[in-house]
Amino acid sequence: MNRLGIFIFYDACGIVDQYVEVLLEGLLTVLNKLVIVINGNITNTSERKLRRYSANIFARENIGFDGGGYKDALLNLKENEKWEQWDEVIFCNDTFYGAIFPWKQVFDRMQKEENVDFWGLSRYPGDDLGEKGFNYPSHIQSYFLVCRKRLLLNPVFWNFWTMLKYPDSRENATRDFEVKFTTYFSEKGYLGKAYMDICDNKIVLEHKGSPYMHYAYELLKELRFPIIKRNALVITNFKVAQRAMEYIDKYSNYNVNLIYDHLKRLAKENRIKSFNPGRLEDFYNSHSRVFIYGYGEYGQNVEAYFKYKGWRYEGIIVSVKDIRSSDVYTYDEVQFKENDGIVLALGKNAYQEVYSKIGSDFTKNQILALF
Repeated sequence: MNRLGIFIFYDACGIVDQYVEVLLEGLLTVLNKLVIVINGNITNTSERKLRRYSANIFARENIGFDGGGYKDALLNLKENEKWEQWDEVIFCNDTFYGAIFPWKQVFDRMQKEENVDFWGLSRYPGDDLGEKGFNYPSHIQSYFLVCRKRLLLNPVFWNFWTMLKYPDSRENATRDFEVKFTTYFSEKGYLGKAYMDICDNKIVLEHKGSPYMHYAYELLKELRFPIIKRNALVITNFKVAQRAMEYIDKYSNYNVNLIYDHLKRLAKENRIKSFNPGRLEDFYNSHSRVFIYGYGEYGQNVEAYFKYKGWRYEGIIVSVKDIRSSDVYTYDEVQFKENDGIVLALGKNAYQEVYSKIGSDFTKNQILALF
């Protein structure tokens, strides 16, 4: 089977970390040709690294996120590429680490799904409202997409890309590219599936939201998922992330230090909020007492991270005290001091509500938000 791969690379500092090189090495085991799209700037050293894996490098201004990058690359290739030679075209980006397990097992399994026209690794289950009330229907997630020949050679495929507007926000990128990719082609009569779809008896999805967040460990253990998403490795998802990373380290040949090295660089450059151990450690060390505000999913993950690090927290603060514990307090029960710190382990909506209540009582240096 002949496969063309289109890989999107983006880094704010234009640096190709070693995990990207290992990712490309793995992808080349299932590709006959690789096109690399550089969104934005890249250092000379990093560009030389990419050229080890492909002579087909397409650099562009960083507009339109992944969807814009795929669009420009495809339209640039359209006239000169012999599309009839490709059985599959793979679209993927650098937002995940891999290959944790070999790609071949996934492609071999999906090849048995002969009626499928496009596929991916994971499916967003749907029925979840975004921050602005948009209902995201069930769809294949766009960090890894595969289109087959029946779709590639139909004008409907090219119409999608021609009509695609360059998304100007992450929300629009999700709504107008990722979600629309599945809904548009499905409405045209093409069949799409996710690798998870054909293995759904092994994992029962009880949580809304992205499965690669809540089920990172199960995906690896039960499905031998070839990747782990960067977004899953956040403090507010710590318990899942810890189990997943321990599994990778114990049961795969993947070097987990590639992941840690990349996350440390991003944290050092203050480019991630959710998983920034240095930022959280600085906050912890600069306050005599630290409280964790919130005891939902976020709060419990932050508490687990504190225990993992051997850090002491003064107590858990909740809006409504329905937990019987000596270290759980409502906000009004605590007499705060000048050098106390509060970690807001809350989602964005809850954060805004809580901050409007307590923000005037503390300096900005006393409050750390994790979301």
